[in-house]
Amino acid sequence: MKTNLSIPIVDLQPLWDGSYNGVKSVADSLSKNFREVGFAYIINHQIPKNLIDDIFQMAADFHALPLSVKKKILQNRAFRGYLPVNDSQINLSSQGSAKQPNLLWRILNAALVKKL
Repeated sequence: MKTNLSIPIVDLQPLWDGSYNGVKSVADSLSKNFREVGFAYIINHQIPKNLIDDIFQMAADFHALPLSVKKKILQNRAFRGYLPVNDSQINLSSQGSAKQPNLLWRILNAALVKKL
């Protein structure tokens, strides 16, 4: 059995023309890849490279802080904050369940409905 080890690519370029078909194609691609693979590489997202670089630098700066400083903002019930290495817990989240779709799905769905 051959295994495909490539990361799926989702191109957001069709979103930017504002057409129904563009929104639908991106929504279909996101849905398929997140259901079948669980993640994807997003291209043409229009996030400036300098912003991405700044975010990576802030993450590096944060993780370079002493543990005592990072522990002042421990992960909360909403999974926001710092989680020390080897200190994870099994928590169930309903954020991605069918009863409560995640924010990206709601945004894309609203855009698609608006075009109808």
